[in-house]
Amino acid sequence: MSPITLPKCCGLALLFFLTSSFARSAELPKLGVFVYSNLCWSKPSGDVAGLRVTILRFPDPSRDHVVFEWSEGPLYERTGYKVRIDSATSRITFEVDQDATMTKPDWRTYTGEISSDALILQSNSDPARTYRLLRVQDFAQENRQCR
Repeated sequence: MSPITLPKCCGLALLFFLTSSFARSAELPKLGVFVYSNLCWSKPSGDVAGLRVTILRFPDPSRDHVVFEWSEGPLYERTGYKVRIDSATSRITFEVDQDATMTKPDWRTYTGEISSDALILQSNSDPARTYRLLRVQDFAQENRQCR
């Protein structure tokens, strides 16, 4: 059996560090506030477009909370209901009433995958459409313009 030399030892340690840090970065922490967004601003109109989802995670998973924001001209906000985050599979599910006029309920169910980097959602109202929202890391960053 050959002795482990310094280069082999450092290489193994580096490999372990990189693989374990990548695995950790994919998981959403069990506690905290996490904001995911694909919002952009229209230069001609000044209107916002897109979605923003804020997730509040508590020690008791039954208390996890979602604030859902979407645009239809102005930016609307509603509380998510029946929020479920499965840490084992990184799946999230919640329901939200997207009736902007608040005159007739328009309940939509969102499901997707969540990580510390991104939230990928689909809605039961348009299953063919996928929303990719990146996690907001820098709240001082200037808003991007819509393409």
